[in-house]
Amino acid sequence: LPDNPLPYTVQVGAFASAKSAADLYAKLDDMGYFVFFKNDALAKVCAGKFADKATAQKTADDLKKKGIAGFVTTI
Repeated sequence: LPDNPLPYTVQVGAFASAKSAADLYAKLDDMGYFVFFKNDALAKVCAGKFADKATAQKTADDLKKKGIAGFVTTI
């Protein structure tokens, strides 16, 4: 993690379907979140890039209040 100044994000979905991932991406983007894809075996939708875990958790809590479950992870 030392090379990445913003190593934390909130993963809000992991999909085999690119369309499902794109739909969630668009929803979060419309809500004003910085959203990006993290692709490996699944298309993962992530919200935000954060310097510390606590700040990422605040965003995860905010999303949960809006009905979107997610968890803090590293990029």
